[in-house]
Amino acid sequence: MDNDDKVRENRLRRSASRQRVTLTKRRRIDPRAWDYGRFDLYDHQGNRLNDDNGLTIDQVETHLIGDPNDGADEQDDDKLVGTPVG
Repeated sequence: MDNDDKVRENRLRRSASRQRVTLTKRRRIDPRAWDYGRFDLYDHQGNRLNDDNGLTIDQVETHLIGDPNDGADEQDDDKLVGTPVG
């Protein structure tokens, strides 16, 4: 993981914390594993907000911040279950 990825991940963790959710990275160490590098979002009660496939860092960013390319506040929540946070 390069420094830019780590900075982005830490920024998203802080954003999640402000929205009362927790961002966790799956602990797979095998890059060939199907869920390597995926993330999960949990609400303050410990309920996972995404499906079993996990989220990519781009999907996490879209959920927490919105799509930076369209400038709108609407979010693509196709991968999320439960009530969107924010």
